[in-house]
Amino acid sequence: MDLNFKLENSLKKKYSSRLALIFSLKRELNKTAEVIEIDGKFYEEDADGNVVEISNDLSNMEILEPRSYVVEGYDFTFTEGEDYANWFGVYRVLDINEDARTMDVQYIEVFRPDVKVGEVKTYPMAAQAQTIIKAQKSKEIQMRLDNIMDLKGTGAAFTMGFIAANGYLSAEIGPKYHVSFPAKYKTVTGEDPNKYLGHGYKKSDNDKRWSYTLRVQLPILPEELVSRLTMPSVIQRSKGVECNNSAFVWGLFAKGFSIGRNNHKITQIASSLSDEDRRAFMAGADALNQLQNIE
Repeated sequence: MDLNFKLENSLKKKYSSRLALIFSLKRELNKTAEVIEIDGKFYEEDADGNVVEISNDLSNMEILEPRSYVVEGYDFTFTEGEDYANWFGVYRVLDINEDARTMDVQYIEVFRPDVKVGEVKTYPMAAQAQTIIKAQKSKEIQMRLDNIMDLKGTGAAFTMGFIAANGYLSAEIGPKYHVSFPAKYKTVTGEDPNKYLGHGYKKSDNDKRWSYTLRVQLPILPEELVSRLTMPSVIQRSKGVECNNSAFVWGLFAKGFSIGRNNHKITQIASSLSDEDRRAFMAGADALNQLQNIE
């Protein structure tokens, strides 16, 4: 096994107790390389990047705790040895400087070409706190908008029209998503899902239901009509047709659908489509009526 990998894993396994030792050794030896103990022996990187064993005489060494700093106005804490992510990548705080305003960091993962892995920088902590909070909020917004199918073309428009006229959208939410699902739903649709409680929206208290289920329910349909619907994960049941695909239902929400029935939204949803897609949408909305008239 690669020694660097072994050292890193050893640090992770015994992180809390070893972290103080690492920084104490760094200050005692006046070196920038990390010192790690495995099975009573101590190792560091030399100037060439090689891992070498050093003295294990710690009898006169003071064990120091890693320093932390709380940035006023942001309620954000930086701690030596901890990892943080900003716009450019993930870095590890090497030292919080004596001025209590700046810190030395080293990048361990990069998102942009502006910095390189292993590069050391000195940052003002207040500015970094602001940057990190903005990056986190941006990531949270992006996460909320992930997993939304982009419904394009006449096939999707026909299907949306059919669902608008004949379908029912439901959402059953597990405990883990009682907060994040409403936030995402409101971001996508602009409305609070709690208005649909008992009418397609159900909050489950079952701890075993860790996720959520978004579902399209349709009546019993002839196969020729089912085959025209461009829905993923279609299930034919004795009581009707179902689509249990969250990305697809999120795509419907993004197009103007809501939980429950949407026949009252046909004109509103159609108005946002191109002329060609609008014709396909309206054909889908009337497809069941047309089929019944033929029969």
